[in-house]
This record gives sequence, structure tokens and C-alpha cells, in this order.
Amino acid sequence: MTGSLEKVHPAYALMALVLILPIMPALPFWTDNTLFAVTASPLYVFTVGALVMFSAWIWLQDRWLGALTAWVGIALLWTPTVHAFEVTEMLVLSACLLMMAKEMSPSLQANLVLALVVAGLFEVVYGAQQWIGYDVLWHGTQQIVPIKAMFGTLGNSNYYGVYLAMIAPLAPWWAMPFFVVGILLSHSLLAMGAVSLALLWRVRANRRFVIGGTVLALVSLVLIAALKGSVPLSGMAHRLAVWKLALEHLTEWQWIVGLGPGSWAETVPFLQRAAQIYPNEVFIQGHNEWIQLVYEHGLVAILCLSGWLWAHKRAWTGPYGPALVSVMWCSFGMFGVRLAITGCVALAILSLALSKEGEA
Repeated sequence: MTGSLEKVHPAYALMALVLILPIMPALPFWTDNTLFAVTASPLYVFTVGALVMFSAWIWLQDRWLGALTAWVGIALLWTPTVHAFEVTEMLVLSACLLMMAKEMSPSLQANLVLALVVAGLFEVVYGAQQWIGYDVLWHGTQQIVPIKAMFGTLGNSNYYGVYLAMIAPLAPWWAMPFFVVGILLSHSLLAMGAVSLALLWRVRANRRFVIGGTVLALVSLVLIAALKGSVPLSGMAHRLAVWKLALEHLTEWQWIVGLGPGSWAETVPFLQRAAQIYPNEVFIQGHNEWIQLVYEHGLVAILCLSGWLWAHKRAWTGPYGPALVSVMWCSFGMFGVRLAITGCVALAILSLALSKEGEA
């Protein structure tokens, strides 16, 4: 086992950089300006190599995750944009943090859960004062027009709902009504669906609780649909139209390897305007992590991610499994992992779920 792991040791990526970088100034990679290429080309390739080195380190601990981050890092070679670097660096650094954070002790895990629940309850309270006509951080004690769809300090009701839905399954039962009310008043069907599935998974061993919980979940979804008004499913119609447009744009080869990191934001908004598909509400993000992953990194990335989820299948039945269910459900209709605030929550939940206690 040790011998096979050494075959992908980060040192090999460093050796490759030592051999490749000296010839990069003679190959104006990424730019046609030869003077600029003297410094830019080696720096570009060094950055990609460094990301691959991080991925090799991740591989030593988690093969599928290491393969995914390596594939995304290598894709920078054919996607030389600033946004591509931002997306890739966030993914690779988050994976590194996950490898470190999952080693936390049980006492630190308890403290992390407490911090998440406290943060979530704060957002519920903050959203409640917006609902009655106040926003103390932005407007002090001056009264404002009551906000029907609460968004807390996150600035967007959908972000807010997903944020609460991810945290709620970790909360004690006495706090659950507060989270449910917060999600109801965010008017997010996706968030209510996520927390409903998560809580049903949490009580899956009790048939009566599952039946009662299913009824309550359906009532809550109907209530949110009523609060949203005459077009409660307009967001879904919007998503389906944009997803269809994006996937039709892919060639057979791009279905396999994708267009590269950050390519969704670079192309799909323009496709929407050209096709006049919701041209005034363009999707900078895919609103579906899986579809965006296919678009940017192809089925290769889906294979790596699926392998990773299967390798950690025990986490789904562990103590943090319900929170994982919520994160997964949110990934089908939102881009919570790509936002710093909700992405940090998802990272915390993954670190808990992949710990020794989470997969016990």
C-alpha cells in the first residue's frame, strides 16, 4: 500500500516543475507576447503544478478527492482566466482544509456543532426583526418596510434558506422550530425540501415519526408555495430552461472533459442573452452543482465525485448523515458550495461527517 501511494507523492510534481519551467520562456504559453511570457508562462505553469502538488498530498489521504482536485487543477492549462484560478484555488484549498479539519477531536467537533447552531439561531433572530420592519446592522433603529422573504445578514433569501437548511439537522430538537420558521419565512422551497428530507433521515428508525414528519413537510411546502404567490415554481422553470441551454452547448468531447473551471460564468450568460432565455436574469452560477460540474469538468469529474461519495458511504448513516443529506439536496438546486458563507458551512459539515466518529 505504501509503495502504491508513493507513486503519486507530491515530490514527483515538484520534479516535473524543475524540468519543465526552464523551457517555458521559450514557449509563450498563455500569451503571444514573448517578453511577457518570460515571466508569465513559468509562473502560470508553476501555479498549476503547485495545485497538482496539493492534490497529490490529498491523494495520499483520500484518493478520489485527490483525483478530483488534480483534474480541476490540470484543467487550468486550457482555461487561462482569472475566474478559473479563483474557482480552482477555492476547491483545492477547501479540500486541503477538509483533510486537516476532519482530524479534529470529539470535543472540537462538539464545539464546531455548537458554533454552527449558534450562528444559525442568530440568523433566525436577525431575519425575524427584518420581517417586522427593522435591520439594525444596516439601518440602526430606524424602521424600514417589512421584508416578506427574510435574508438575514446574507443579503439573499435563497442563500439564507440554504444556510439554515444545512445547519438545522445538527441542532437539538428544541431549536428545530426556530430553524423551520426561519426557512418558512425565507420562502425557499429548496431549503424546506432539504431540511424535511434531512429530518426524516434523522428519525428514519421510527416509522411513526417518519409518517408524521412527511405530513408536516408537505404542509410546510404548500405553505411556502402560498407565500411565494401566483408563480411558486417559476424558479424551477427558469433553472430547467438554462440547464437545457447549457448542456446543449456541449460537444461530445466537452461532455467528457468539460469546458474548464469557471467557464459557466464566461459562457452561459451570453448564451442566455443570445437565445433570449431569461436574458434579464442570467445565471452566473449553474444553480445545480452537478450540472455545473459536468459543464466545467465533464463526466470525468462526476466519476471522481461519485467515487468519493461511495468511498465514504458510511458517513450517510453516521451522526452527521442528516446534515449531509441536506447539503446534497441543496446541491441540486443551488450553488451553496461555491459561496464563501454557505460553502464554509458545507465544509464544516463534511469535516464532521468524514471524521472517525462521523464514519463510525
